[in-house]
Amino acid sequence: MRNETDYLCHDCGISEGELHRFGCKKEKCPFCGGYLAVCGCHYKKLGFYDRSRFTATTNYLPVDIYENGLSKKLKKQWLDILNNKRRVPYIYYPKICCKCGAVNPKKVIYFGCRWEFFIELSMQDKVICDECFGFIYEVIIHKTLHELTPMEKIYEHLAHDLLFNQK
Repeated sequence: MRNETDYLCHDCGISEGELHRFGCKKEKCPFCGGYLAVCGCHYKKLGFYDRSRFTATTNYLPVDIYENGLSKKLKKQWLDILNNKRRVPYIYYPKICCKCGAVNPKKVIYFGCRWEFFIELSMQDKVICDECFGFIYEVIIHKTLHELTPMEKIYEHLAHDLLFNQK
Protein backbone atom coordinates (compact mmCIF):
# COMPACT_ATOMS: atom_id res chain seq x y z
CA MET A 1 0.00 0.00 0.00
CA ARG A 2 1.26 3.46 -0.90
CA ASN A 3 2.28 5.64 2.05
CA GLU A 4 1.71 9.26 0.98
CA THR A 5 4.56 10.59 3.15
CA ASP A 6 6.99 8.47 1.11
CA TYR A 7 6.06 10.52 -1.95
CA LEU A 8 6.60 14.02 -0.55
CA CYS A 9 9.50 16.13 -1.76
CA HIS A 10 12.33 15.33 0.63
CA ASP A 11 13.54 18.93 0.56
CA CYS A 12 10.45 21.17 0.79
CA GLY A 13 7.74 18.66 1.78
CA ILE A 14 5.16 19.35 -0.93
CA SER A 15 2.91 16.65 -2.39
CA GLU A 16 2.89 15.31 -5.93
CA GLY A 17 1.40 17.74 -8.44
CA GLU A 18 2.28 20.83 -6.38
CA LEU A 19 4.95 23.38 -7.19
CA HIS A 20 8.06 23.22 -5.06
CA ARG A 21 8.53 26.01 -2.55
CA PHE A 22 10.66 28.66 -4.23
CA GLY A 23 14.29 27.87 -3.44
CA CYS A 24 13.78 24.10 -3.03
CA LYS A 25 16.95 22.24 -4.01
CA LYS A 26 14.93 19.51 -5.77
CA GLU A 27 12.94 21.72 -8.17
CA LYS A 28 13.74 21.09 -11.83
CA CYS A 29 14.49 23.96 -14.19
CA PRO A 30 11.92 24.37 -16.98
CA PHE A 31 14.67 25.68 -19.28
CA CYS A 32 17.45 23.09 -18.99
CA GLY A 33 15.97 20.23 -16.93
CA GLY A 34 18.68 20.44 -14.28
CA TYR A 35 18.15 21.34 -10.64
CA LEU A 36 16.90 24.92 -10.53
CA ALA A 37 18.99 25.84 -7.48
CA VAL A 38 22.28 25.11 -9.23
CA CYS A 39 21.73 25.12 -13.00
CA GLY A 40 22.65 28.77 -13.59
CA CYS A 41 19.73 29.54 -15.91
CA HIS A 42 18.66 32.39 -13.62
CA TYR A 43 21.87 34.27 -14.42
CA LYS A 44 21.43 33.63 -18.15
CA LYS A 45 17.74 34.52 -18.32
CA LEU A 46 18.26 37.70 -16.26
CA GLY A 47 21.10 38.69 -18.61
CA PHE A 48 23.99 38.55 -16.14
CA TYR A 49 25.99 35.64 -17.55
CA ASP A 50 28.31 37.07 -20.21
CA ARG A 51 31.56 35.44 -21.30
CA SER A 52 32.56 38.48 -23.35
CA ARG A 53 32.31 41.01 -20.48
CA PHE A 54 33.25 38.98 -17.40
CA THR A 55 35.94 36.43 -16.55
CA ALA A 56 36.01 32.88 -15.24
CA THR A 57 37.12 34.31 -11.88
CA THR A 58 33.54 35.46 -11.31
CA ASN A 59 31.94 32.65 -13.35
CA TYR A 60 31.29 35.21 -16.10
CA LEU A 61 29.03 37.25 -13.82
CA PRO A 62 29.24 40.85 -12.59
CA VAL A 63 31.30 40.97 -9.39
CA ASP A 64 28.39 42.16 -7.20
CA ILE A 65 26.12 39.32 -8.42
CA TYR A 66 28.93 36.78 -8.02
CA GLU A 67 29.68 37.91 -4.46
CA ASN A 68 26.16 38.69 -3.20
CA GLY A 69 23.78 36.66 -5.37
CA LEU A 70 20.43 38.00 -6.52
CA SER A 71 18.63 40.77 -4.66
CA LYS A 72 15.00 40.30 -3.57
CA LYS A 73 13.90 42.32 -6.61
CA LEU A 74 15.92 40.11 -8.98
CA LYS A 75 14.61 36.95 -7.30
CA LYS A 76 11.07 38.23 -7.91
CA GLN A 77 11.94 38.85 -11.57
CA TRP A 78 13.34 35.32 -11.82
CA LEU A 79 10.19 33.87 -10.25
CA ASP A 80 8.09 35.79 -12.79
CA ILE A 81 10.21 34.37 -15.64
CA LEU A 82 9.77 30.86 -14.22
CA ASN A 83 6.01 31.27 -13.84
CA ASN A 84 5.71 32.57 -17.40
CA LYS A 85 7.64 29.56 -18.70
CA ARG A 86 5.67 27.19 -16.40
CA ARG A 87 7.43 25.82 -13.35
CA VAL A 88 7.77 22.05 -13.13
CA PRO A 89 5.35 20.46 -10.62
CA TYR A 90 6.75 17.79 -8.31
CA ILE A 91 6.13 14.19 -9.29
CA TYR A 92 7.74 11.29 -7.47
CA TYR A 93 9.56 8.91 -9.80
CA PRO A 94 10.82 5.72 -8.13
CA LYS A 95 14.27 4.35 -8.74
CA ILE A 96 14.06 1.00 -10.51
CA CYS A 97 16.91 -1.48 -10.90
CA CYS A 98 17.53 -1.75 -14.64
CA LYS A 99 18.48 -5.43 -14.33
CA CYS A 100 15.80 -7.00 -12.11
CA GLY A 101 13.16 -4.27 -11.84
CA ALA A 102 13.33 -3.89 -8.05
CA VAL A 103 11.58 -0.68 -7.01
CA ASN A 104 13.55 1.77 -4.84
CA PRO A 105 16.41 -0.57 -3.97
CA LYS A 106 18.59 0.50 -1.08
CA LYS A 107 21.37 2.80 -2.21
CA VAL A 108 24.65 0.99 -1.84
CA ILE A 109 28.10 2.52 -1.97
CA TYR A 110 30.75 0.10 -3.13
CA PHE A 111 34.01 0.84 -1.37
CA GLY A 112 37.23 -0.34 -2.96
CA CYS A 113 35.62 -1.48 -6.19
CA ARG A 114 35.55 0.11 -9.64
CA TRP A 115 32.04 0.70 -11.01
CA GLU A 116 33.58 1.29 -14.44
CA PHE A 117 35.22 -2.15 -14.43
CA PHE A 118 32.03 -4.08 -13.71
CA ILE A 119 29.26 -1.99 -15.28
CA GLU A 120 29.35 -1.36 -19.02
CA LEU A 121 29.54 2.26 -20.12
CA SER A 122 25.96 2.49 -21.43
CA MET A 123 24.59 1.35 -18.05
CA GLN A 124 26.72 3.45 -15.71
CA ASP A 125 24.05 6.14 -15.34
CA LYS A 126 21.36 3.58 -14.43
CA VAL A 127 20.21 2.21 -11.06
CA ILE A 128 21.51 -1.26 -10.24
CA CYS A 129 20.50 -2.86 -6.95
CA ASP A 130 22.94 -4.49 -4.56
CA GLU A 131 21.88 -8.02 -5.48
CA CYS A 132 22.29 -7.42 -9.21
CA PHE A 133 25.63 -5.68 -8.73
CA GLY A 134 26.80 -8.68 -6.70
CA PHE A 135 25.70 -11.02 -9.49
CA ILE A 136 27.45 -8.93 -12.16
CA TYR A 137 30.56 -8.71 -10.00
CA GLU A 138 30.72 -12.47 -9.46
CA VAL A 139 30.07 -13.34 -13.12
CA ILE A 140 32.75 -10.94 -14.35
CA ILE A 141 35.31 -12.00 -11.74
CA HIS A 142 34.79 -15.71 -12.48
CA LYS A 143 34.92 -15.19 -16.25
CA THR A 144 37.77 -12.66 -16.43
CA LEU A 145 39.96 -13.21 -13.35
CA HIS A 146 42.54 -15.02 -15.47
CA GLU A 147 42.82 -11.91 -17.69
CA LEU A 148 43.64 -9.49 -14.85
CA THR A 149 47.12 -8.31 -13.99
CA PRO A 150 48.49 -9.53 -10.62
CA MET A 151 47.84 -6.08 -9.09
CA GLU A 152 44.24 -6.04 -10.39
CA LYS A 153 43.71 -9.53 -8.91
CA ILE A 154 44.84 -8.28 -5.49
CA TYR A 155 42.62 -5.22 -5.81
CA GLU A 156 39.59 -7.29 -6.83
CA HIS A 157 40.11 -9.78 -3.99
CA LEU A 158 40.17 -6.86 -1.54
CA ALA A 159 37.05 -5.41 -3.16
CA HIS A 160 35.32 -8.80 -2.91
CA ASP A 161 36.13 -9.01 0.80
CA LEU A 162 34.72 -5.51 1.36
CA LEU A 163 31.56 -6.26 -0.63
CA PHE A 164 30.64 -9.72 0.57
CA ASN A 165 32.18 -10.13 4.01
CA GLN A 166 30.55 -7.09 5.62
CA LYS A 167 29.31 -7.69 9.13
